[in-house]
Amino acid sequence: MSGASYEENESAVVCRDETPATITSAATLKEPAPRAAAQNVAAPKADAPQPEARKLDSRTPMLSKLLSIGDIFRAENSIRQAISIYFDLAEKHSGTPEAYDALERLLDIAAQYEDAGEIRQALSLYERLL
Repeated sequence: MSGASYEENESAVVCRDETPATITSAATLKEPAPRAAAQNVAAPKADAPQPEARKLDSRTPMLSKLLSIGDIFRAENSIRQAISIYFDLAEKHSGTPEAYDALERLLDIAAQYEDAGEIRQALSLYERLL
């Protein structure tokens, strides 16, 4: 046997390097398989989520909640608060689906201002969206 030392006691066989040994019969002790070398360690699967993807996934519920809160403010006619939340989502979390949804809502609000004849408000939103 190489490297590991074994000792028998009344109830079990103990391997000194704490690697489990396999008993093949009452008298024979089979040495454990060698540990895998570092170069033999498999690389992560290509389809496994990357750390950044996991980070985005963990933010999604929070971003969805923020978008919903903006929608509530908008429904309650608290347009300035809704606009603030939508811009925060669009600017601080660009590239997320919620950011795109927030931009769509901002464009919709600007169009509503324009339709209502509030050209300065519409222009202000359009310029900020550029």
